[in-house]
Amino acid sequence: MVVPSFPKLAQYGAYAPRAVYTPENLSDIIRYAYDHGIRVLFELDMPGHSASWSKGYPDVCAKCPSFESDVNAIPLSPAVPQTFDLVQGVIQYASSIMMDQFIHFGGDELQTGCWK
Repeated sequence: MVVPSFPKLAQYGAYAPRAVYTPENLSDIIRYAYDHGIRVLFELDMPGHSASWSKGYPDVCAKCPSFESDVNAIPLSPAVPQTFDLVQGVIQYASSIMMDQFIHFGGDELQTGCWK
């Protein structure tokens, strides 16, 4: 998802340059779904499964040498203030374009051992 206030998330964290949802894409999808009686819920899978966030913002993920072989196991770092700025910005942006009042945060498969 392209977050205008944090452009490096999509610029560096996407699987491919075209594998992103632009603000226009999201608006079109949400509007189309709404017109057809479908609820769109965003899933912002965090604090686990967030390693791609660190490709644009290197300090926001925990440094876990013992988990480096499983990049998906590296969670966001609660020890860095920038992490909270980024999370707040992503949630605020998602909330501003959604028509629903809910966001799903995943939270599954979190490797808490990384925080030790």
